[in-house]
Amino acid sequence: TPNPTVRPTPIPTSPPFGSSTTVCNTAAAEKIFRLDLDYDDDVASQISWKVNQFDITSETFVDYEASGASVQRTQRICVPPGTYEVVISDSSATGMGGGSYAGFLFGNELVFKSDPNDVNWGEKRHIFCYGECASTSPSLSPSSPLTELPSTLPSV
Repeated sequence: TPNPTVRPTPIPTSPPFGSSTTVCNTAAAEKIFRLDLDYDDDVASQISWKVNQFDITSETFVDYEASGASVQRTQRICVPPGTYEVVISDSSATGMGGGSYAGFLFGNELVFKSDPNDVNWGEKRHIFCYGECASTSPSLSPSSPLTELPSTLPSV
């Protein structure tokens, strides 16, 4: 009898951006980050968002993913371990017309959400991380040890 050929399992590819069936690369430890946006249709053209990833080399956030021409109410993207900044913008500066937003990681773990009392804003920024998290603020400790001063002054 002939031996059956063992075929490798195909690596899943990500479906279209924003799809509810987003598949991440588990070998790269990617996880789904979900951004839920709730706003009225009349302000939809004024809403945009982007996700920046912290770059350790330059110590700045760099573009990772951004909204397209039409912003869906639920966005799902795969993110590898790291530190991220989410920027939500409203070009009319009405706080999404009184709408709201929330960011989730690992399914339903809330990482940030809008403040319902804060309605007049044009841009909001939120930082989250998982796995190896980078410090996004200057170090409070000196880079070299302090030198002790002598306890007595030299005599003249």
